[in-house]
Amino acid sequence: MNKRTQIDHNEFLPVLMDRALSGDSHAEEELWQQMIKVVHKYSEIICQKKHVGESEVEDIVQNSMISIMSVLRNTPSRLQAIGKWSSWLYRVVDNKVNDHLRWIRNRQTISLDKSFNDSEENTATLLDFLPSNVSGPEDKAGQRQMIKAAIKLISGLSKERQDVFRLYIQGMTQKEIAEHTGLPQTTVNNYIYRMLNKLRDFRDNQEN
Repeated sequence: MNKRTQIDHNEFLPVLMDRALSGDSHAEEELWQQMIKVVHKYSEIICQKKHVGESEVEDIVQNSMISIMSVLRNTPSRLQAIGKWSSWLYRVVDNKVNDHLRWIRNRQTISLDKSFNDSEENTATLLDFLPSNVSGPEDKAGQRQMIKAAIKLISGLSKERQDVFRLYIQGMTQKEIAEHTGLPQTTVNNYIYRMLNKLRDFRDNQEN
């Protein structure tokens, strides 16, 4: 995208934003149309640069727009304070492409011994959620089977939920995950709470 186009977006989008926030529905519609065009263009550029398939571009665009919409709904003042819209939108898309690449790289290699805080603020690893009757060295075959089942349970989640849970396992707080993904913190809390409960139910069912 050339310099002239970037300058236009940096000047034009803030005007549309102010009009949209004041209740101008036409300005809001035009704002989203303009942002989608920019996000789509950046998605194509970044995906090509990072060797992400063309078939993934629409998912990147959708996830980027969800993040932007979340910011607009929850903290519109952040958007009003943006200095260079072209740079900010580029970073949003770049983060989503990186998230996508991270998801592809890690979807079959979930860390089971990474420490994190469970919902009761205790330090734990995913191994702690395995049934106790297969957690010892005397039952390696059973342990491998349970680990495989736990990974399958996590991998069966939506990409969004997997991303949230992996970031949590990596040590991010719920607030940091919300800021990173653009999701409301209540949604992040709910995803984590439900996943930890699923793992506990899995462990308890295997022990009974």
